[in-house]
Amino acid sequence: MEALKAGGKFSAAAPFVCAAACALSGAVAVLGFAPFNWWLPTLVAFAALFFCIEKSAGVKEAFLDGWLWGLAFFTLGLSWTHRSMAVFGGFGDVLAAAGVFLMAAVLALTAAVPCAAARFFKAPQGLRSLLYLPVCWVLSEIIRTDVFGFGWLTAGYAFLPTPLAGWAPAGGVFLTALAALFAAGLVAATTLGMKGVAVKTAGALLAGVAVAGGFGLEGISWFTPGKTLDVRLVQPDLPIVMRVTASEQTSRLERVKAMSLASPLGSKLDLILWPESVYAALLNRLKTEEALLPALVARAQKTTVLFNAFEEPARGVYFNSLWAADEAGSEAPVYAKRHLVPFGEYVPFGFRWFVDAMGIPMADQRHGLVPEEALKASGIVYAPAVCYENNFGGELRAFWQKREVPQLIVVTANLGWFGDWAAAQFTQISAMRAREFATPLLQVVNNGSSAVIDFRGRLERRAGPGAQSLDALVTVSRGSVTPYARFGDLPLAVLLTLILAVIAFCHLRRKRRESALR
Repeated sequence: MEALKAGGKFSAAAPFVCAAACALSGAVAVLGFAPFNWWLPTLVAFAALFFCIEKSAGVKEAFLDGWLWGLAFFTLGLSWTHRSMAVFGGFGDVLAAAGVFLMAAVLALTAAVPCAAARFFKAPQGLRSLLYLPVCWVLSEIIRTDVFGFGWLTAGYAFLPTPLAGWAPAGGVFLTALAALFAAGLVAATTLGMKGVAVKTAGALLAGVAVAGGFGLEGISWFTPGKTLDVRLVQPDLPIVMRVTASEQTSRLERVKAMSLASPLGSKLDLILWPESVYAALLNRLKTEEALLPALVARAQKTTVLFNAFEEPARGVYFNSLWAADEAGSEAPVYAKRHLVPFGEYVPFGFRWFVDAMGIPMADQRHGLVPEEALKASGIVYAPAVCYENNFGGELRAFWQKREVPQLIVVTANLGWFGDWAAAQFTQISAMRAREFATPLLQVVNNGSSAVIDFRGRLERRAGPGAQSLDALVTVSRGSVTPYARFGDLPLAVLLTLILAVIAFCHLRRKRRESALR
């Protein structure tokens, strides 16, 4: 460390030391995410990255350091994708490992670019860590999530167990990330030694507002309790299949039926949830009694059953839909998944050959729309998210723009392709959605990690792996509306734009002064 700090100049070995430190700290940063949930190593890992970027010789070196950090971070953090490629994709272990590395190498660009951008702007020692890097990093995460559709491992999720999560209802996961990165920047700037009264004042203000604001907002519940529901989450642990025979589909449904019809702990169930992939075929291609099984369960239990099934409203037009069956015996789709996964659910332009070669079924689905009317089950307004959609709080908030706002969030998924580590991260993401909207969340997953999450993002009940039903009492909201539900990322976007404008102005003014002195 002294070799890096002495006189602010690099020794011959210093660039290699920083590169190694960045790779190591990128791996350490994963510890803040599920299943570990150790937020402090993640804070230190970001501080180490910021320190190295401050000490880098220029933009190219900062880009490389950021890329190495991101490569280690995404390789380890997304290592669970190896299972899906090796076991279900048929790539084998070696090619699957290469696939994970290649994916991480591409995603690492979203770490490299903000580091290079922050290094491009000249700044007094410490200010780059305090302000430039946090702002550039959060902008990169917003672009990665909202433009490129990959919100996994966003920094804010790691700080859900901390008081900094108080920022989530105010500005979502990205504002939480910004507050955490301000704190990491202060650690880096203090280690470097801040120069100038202005920089020291900025450091104290930014870190103070981030931490004190988080504590203050943590004391606001945003939640008004409503009625209590008796719910059942059915986790059948069905085998992961690409296609099923008629007998296999019957066997799958018999298991789900038995778990759904078991006597409730209380007098009556208000809601039963099934996960994705109970139906592995289109309903209109099944026997009538199999297609109407949810309605049979709803009548028998005198409740509402929410379940997933593919919908084909026209020949060759497919939707991954959430359906509702009620005690009157009616059964209909109520919501079609909007945010589809490339290759698995829709074919990106120019990649039809790849999907055909892989033989991926139902890979050409259509995007759904937000229903015009509020969705209700057992008299409760709910907001649905099908699998990967739980990554996008900005899209989920569309349900809070209606006259009747949601009292409950419902997430359905099948994560058997990926394993326990992915399920833990998925649950952490769902918990952040509950925190952002101050609304209880029910998550039902085929093979494990079905969960009841309260309005603060805390796990009240969580199922382990294997087949089991999770019965729970859930107190829903009376229709709480957090600042994030009302305004989304708009306040954060305005803040980031103003900060970037000030940074650009100061950079141009410095350039003009340097030109005038020549």
